[in-house]
Amino acid sequence: MNEIYSKKDIKIKNDGYNFHFRVAAVIVQDNKFLIQQIDGYNYYILPGGHVLLGETSLQALAREVKEEIGCDIDIEKCKWFCFHENFYNKNEKLEHWIENYFTVKPKNPLTSNDWDIEEDDNGEKKILHFKWVSREELKNLDLKPTGIKELLVDNKIKQFTHLIDRSLEGEEN
Repeated sequence: MNEIYSKKDIKIKNDGYNFHFRVAAVIVQDNKFLIQQIDGYNYYILPGGHVLLGETSLQALAREVKEEIGCDIDIEKCKWFCFHENFYNKNEKLEHWIENYFTVKPKNPLTSNDWDIEEDDNGEKKILHFKWVSREELKNLDLKPTGIKELLVDNKIKQFTHLIDRSLEGEEN
C-alpha cells in the first residue's frame, strides 16, 4: 500500500454517534448480482468496505474487491451510480453512513458457484458468504440498504442517483 494512506478506516465513533465512509461494488455476471452475507447477520449487503484515510473511493473499491473477492478490477471502467446517505438508529446510537456505489467488472470471470472466505478485517476474523442472485431472487431477499436494493431490482444502475434514507425510528435501511 502506498505510504500516503493511513491504515485507519474513515469512521468516527463516540457515545451516541457512529459515522462511516464506505464503498461498494455491484458485480453482474450471467444476469446475476453478487451479494454477500457476513456470518452472524440475517441480511445481505454488496461487497465493499470502509475507505481508508488518504484513499480515493476508487482505490478503496479496488482494494476491497481484491481483499473480499480475490479479483482485480479496472478502476477506469468502474461507473459510479449512487451516492447514498443513510441515517438510522442501532443499539441506541445514531448511525450515519456515506456510501459510494459503483458498477464493477472483474478483469477475469468469477466462479458461478457460491463461496465463503475468511476475512481478516483489521484483526477481526469474519466469514463472508458470497452468493449469486437474479433480479427476481433479489426481490425476496433482505439486502441492505433497501434503497440500493430497489435500484438493483428496478434496473436503475445505469443512471446516477443520490439517495438519502432516514430511518431514525427503526433499524438500518
